[in-house]
Amino acid sequence: MMHHTGQKLDPVQIREASMDDLATILELNHHLHENEPLVAVDSRALEVWQSMIADQRLHCFIAEYNREPAASCMLDIVPNLTRGIRPFGVLQNVVTHKDYRGLGIGAKLNAYALDFAWKSDCYQVLVQTGRPEVVVFYERLGFRPDKIGLVAKPEWTEK
Repeated sequence: MMHHTGQKLDPVQIREASMDDLATILELNHHLHENEPLVAVDSRALEVWQSMIADQRLHCFIAEYNREPAASCMLDIVPNLTRGIRPFGVLQNVVTHKDYRGLGIGAKLNAYALDFAWKSDCYQVLVQTGRPEVVVFYERLGFRPDKIGLVAKPEWTEK
């Protein structure tokens, strides 16, 4: 007879995304850019997703809360010839479904991604946000304002 040890299962489980997760990722990403239309699961999205899943540098993580997709992020491990030939990470498309915000899920997901980056020998991980109120969230996870992030977009640079 098994005895209950009193340990509660963590309702947050994190895993790497698979081919079957395209619709889930598109739905979660919609919470990142709610003013944009939901991206359809079509041949173009499937083709891009297949290339992302096949790319050994890209890691898309999904956090599930009580087995429901609640958050996701993308970590790109970039090969590098400086810093002792150590790669660096770029954390992007960090999003928590609006129904699951404030539960610590995003913090657990980002801590998982950082741990993955450190285990991959990254010497640093970069993240950017266009929302000043999110900076405190990242600072609590160990990020610091260290460099100035700049962005170029084609419509800004075309003459």
